[in-house]
Amino acid sequence: MPLHALTIFTGAFLLFLVQPLIGKFILPWFGGSPGVWTTCLLFFQTLLLGGYAYAHLTTRNLTPRAQATLHLGLLGVALLWLPIAPDASWKPAPGDEPTGRILLLLTATLGLPYLLLSATGPLVQRWFHLSHPGASPYRLYALSNVGSLLALLTYPFVVEPLFPRLEQAWGWSVALVMFALFCGLCAWQVRRLPEAGVTPASDTASTGTEKASAPAALDKLHWLLWPAIASVLLVATTNKLCVDVAVIPFLWVAPLALYLLTFILCFDHPRWYSRKVFAALFVVGCTVSGFLLADGTHAPLPLQLVGFGATLFVGGMLCHGELYRLRPAPQHLTSYYLFIAAGGALGGLLVAVVAPQVFDDYYELHLGLWALAYLVAWSCWMHRSRSLAFGVGAGTILAILLLPALLADPTEAGARAWLQSYGPAYADFYGTHWQWPLAALVAVVVFLRRGRDDPPATWHWRQALLPSALTIMLAVVFLRQTTG
Repeated sequence: MPLHALTIFTGAFLLFLVQPLIGKFILPWFGGSPGVWTTCLLFFQTLLLGGYAYAHLTTRNLTPRAQATLHLGLLGVALLWLPIAPDASWKPAPGDEPTGRILLLLTATLGLPYLLLSATGPLVQRWFHLSHPGASPYRLYALSNVGSLLALLTYPFVVEPLFPRLEQAWGWSVALVMFALFCGLCAWQVRRLPEAGVTPASDTASTGTEKASAPAALDKLHWLLWPAIASVLLVATTNKLCVDVAVIPFLWVAPLALYLLTFILCFDHPRWYSRKVFAALFVVGCTVSGFLLADGTHAPLPLQLVGFGATLFVGGMLCHGELYRLRPAPQHLTSYYLFIAAGGALGGLLVAVVAPQVFDDYYELHLGLWALAYLVAWSCWMHRSRSLAFGVGAGTILAILLLPALLADPTEAGARAWLQSYGPAYADFYGTHWQWPLAALVAVVVFLRRGRDDPPATWHWRQALLPSALTIMLAVVFLRQTTG
């Protein structure tokens, strides 16, 4: 366990340390626009998908010994990429299309090392399961995200202030050699396992917490959709903050750190994710974000940072909490992570490539929150979840109470002035938008009223449909606010 944990932690640390590092190298070359970091995120998510696909395909088609031998060989080849400092010949000429050139630069500079680092999580977790068939490997995934988060926090506060860029690149390259040694030791242990010792019984052993049966097609669809929406929220929030504030590494790192924190919490232990709490907070977050988006650049910057950041965190907890609830037995581990990576890449692709071609204005965050609202409603309907129903209902009531507060004049001085402005704002808002609290009240009465003669099945269906009605209502309000 210590060796596997050390290898996974080191690989994740290097994987995410190199992202802001390489971004600092190339950002001045390509004009410093938000699109540079968005393209970098697309590359990282796509290569992460490639690493997970490599882990999954080699697991399915090779024996553990052959897989370990192949990985050892590729690690040796990857060291030929060092050092990772990009050559100045990659600087674009005037008029060059930046996206394609950035992707080629990153491939030539990081290509194979980043691919193999991306494969570390699922691959080493798989090897750990083969060596310890009775233990669940999923907490190692939380550990990998701890390494990723630590790297993101270390770079702006330690690495960037203390070391020049070239020294950063060389230091990362030396650390990659150390990682290759750790990973090589794990691979050597797998090669020493007797082939006959890896039996179907040991491979399919479950800890009792994961789903032992083969995953259904609908489960696999959710493995894709939850991380895709989380990725859309991440990239869209990053774009929004960079456009309205500044293109600085902190505003790349902060949303990504919140995103990783949700992975850490959700995959560490189920106690960190409460459906009731985060469903309620998500409705409130959508409401606050709707007003911030409607205000555009007029919204105070601290309020944008807190509001969008909190909504990203809550949305990430919903996505990754539901994703963790759908985790399969360890024999399906690499397939599970492959779908997660595919969802992340799909979300990045939609925001970085598709959205600029389809929209003439910024709508990515609007649609990401809207899609998550419907996915929450769909999941509640499918699983007949009382927790999600209660959370969405409670969040809707909180959002209704909060709406006038968002309209109160923030320029008034002092709490007393704000309280005095709350009453008129409340009356003014509901004098104009009376239909929204009425719609929420009707939905609650219709779907929560339980008649004496209603069978239990009817009650379950009504309860499951409640979030659908409330979420649709909220989505209409949200889109109305954000589109003026």
